[in-house]
Amino acid sequence: MRIREVISLILLMMGSLWFGGGCGIYSFSGAVPGGVETIAVPLFDNMTSEYGIREQITDAVIDRFLRDNIVKVVDLSRAEAVLRGSILRINDQPYTVQTTETVGEYRITVTVRVVMEDTETGDAIWSQDFSEWGTYPFSGGGSLERDQGIAEAIAKLTEDISNKVVSGW
Repeated sequence: MRIREVISLILLMMGSLWFGGGCGIYSFSGAVPGGVETIAVPLFDNMTSEYGIREQITDAVIDRFLRDNIVKVVDLSRAEAVLRGSILRINDQPYTVQTTETVGEYRITVTVRVVMEDTETGDAIWSQDFSEWGTYPFSGGGSLERDQGIAEAIAKLTEDISNKVVSGW
């Protein structure tokens, strides 16, 4: 290595420490507008015929809050707010078509309605419908691929819901 390359590398590393050094320990805890620090997330209602989806979405929302440390997830009796959800629709539609004019991929869209309520007053803080999608290859009816598409849609939904909770009402 030449001297110039070594100096550039050292400056790059110092810049990373200088600008990125404060980002290592950070928490969103307590960052929810209105001072909400605790939230309950009951099992979502399922208005579809999709088996097991309510547990998947509810668990994913709770996991997202735990991972991001946005609010503390507690039981309803101790929560300042409650996040109630209903799964409204799950639609499969062709997404890509192959040259043989057969479906190559499907797009699965999951739509939920979420209401955040103040547990003390019972009033809705906000209510919103969220709709996200995932894709999966058409393989003649294999459920494993479809489940991966659903998981992709759920990951996007949990991000949207989490962002809404943080952004306020």
